[in-house]
Amino acid sequence: MGEIKKQSIQSSLVLGIGVLLGFFLKLYVFPAYLEPSEIGFFTVLIDVSNLCASFIPLGSQLIFMRYLQRFIDNDGKSNSLRKLAYATTAVSFVLFIILFISSKDWFIEFYSEKAPLLSKYFLIIIPLVFARALHSLSAAYSKGRKKTVFPSFVQEILIRLLTLILVVLYGFAILDLDLLLAGYLGIYFASSLLVFISIKKLSGWKINWSKSALSKIELKDILIFGGFSLLTNTGTILIRSIDSIMLTSIKNLEAAGIYSIAFFIGFLVEIPRRAISQISFPFLAEAFNKGDLETIKELYQKSALNQLIAGSFIFVCLVGSLNELFLIMPNGSIYAPASTVVILIGLAKLIDTSSGSNSEILSNSDYFRYNFVSITILAPLGIATNLLLIPKLGLTGAAWASLITMFLVNAFRFFIIYWKLKMIPFTLNWIKTLILFTLTLALSSFLPSFGNPYLSIILKSLLLGGIILVGSYLLKVSTDLNALVNTVLKRFNK
Repeated sequence: MGEIKKQSIQSSLVLGIGVLLGFFLKLYVFPAYLEPSEIGFFTVLIDVSNLCASFIPLGSQLIFMRYLQRFIDNDGKSNSLRKLAYATTAVSFVLFIILFISSKDWFIEFYSEKAPLLSKYFLIIIPLVFARALHSLSAAYSKGRKKTVFPSFVQEILIRLLTLILVVLYGFAILDLDLLLAGYLGIYFASSLLVFISIKKLSGWKINWSKSALSKIELKDILIFGGFSLLTNTGTILIRSIDSIMLTSIKNLEAAGIYSIAFFIGFLVEIPRRAISQISFPFLAEAFNKGDLETIKELYQKSALNQLIAGSFIFVCLVGSLNELFLIMPNGSIYAPASTVVILIGLAKLIDTSSGSNSEILSNSDYFRYNFVSITILAPLGIATNLLLIPKLGLTGAAWASLITMFLVNAFRFFIIYWKLKMIPFTLNWIKTLILFTLTLALSSFLPSFGNPYLSIILKSLLLGGIILVGSYLLKVSTDLNALVNTVLKRFNK
């Protein structure tokens, strides 16, 4: 548990810096120097690339994260695991290129009217897919070895910092669109290579092409898990990115660009979950290997509670200052009508965050197939709700589709974990925190503006966020929060 806390704090620090960079990038630099259609273009380009890249490793990401801990003391089996992952990824990427090139005419025609930029630059998706697949595979290996900080640094800080520089150069007409795209591609290639190089000291490159040390039973188990993981991972990414992709095809790139800005603001609520879940996965795998259900239950409940506290803090600060936030944004009037999108996406992420490490628990348990079942049912539902709601409600329809889908995904996972493992993430302290959040959120609607938008954001965030943090501390709902605050207070006194 101590290692989880240590790496969670380190990852949270990296994510915190990344959030500040992302905030500045998405809410100032992008709106100042890019048209909404250009923002939509880059958003959809990455969403399509991430969706395609989720297929390439054929489930090897979760294979690494689940099985590396089992074979940590067996070099032969660890080597066989790496060999299987890299070989299948290489073959899969070749097949992807063939399939993608063969469907180029359909792709160009599909986006030619609503998103001509995508049709013009569609070939850039191929190298982007390779870069994203290599990054995800290398990061998964690192996480499987309980090393999460450096991949997070590259993803959250380095990529955003370099992107910021590129966009500013484009804004000052030092770069044209072709050079901007070339630089964008270079950033993702360089970042994926950095993460790949970083796993060398973890034996991530070490491959002996001798006969596999895995038994037939182990290989069968790994391949079955990998197959389900491939479909689950792809479905999860589809649920997360389908709204921007469908907005582009139904509306246009400008709508996708406006939506992406609003989505990013609401997405900030998910930051605590990302910090905790990426390190908890290998520890859950270790606990399942030992049959330590008490540790699993403790992780489940602590993740739900602590993520609810952190997510509530972010949500009330955002909602309380939302009007002022759009006022200080460059061209904020263009994006202000999407304020409802921010609230709905924030609620969707808060539901996901406050449900605890349900996906990680299912992925590490003998019931991992149910993760696939949930995605199999809900991914088509996400597509259907987008098809139904976007034509009627536009951007808000896409946000409602995300909220509905996220709620149903977590409700299904809650039911399966309770049914199979007899565990629930919700405790009395979780309920107390939810009540505190609800009352604070209600208070936010009565707060007036303080004239200056910057002053309003600071004062409202201090008040609303302070109520969540101080209230949680005084109610003693989280031993982790109280211990952290007490440690900080002691050091401050010294």
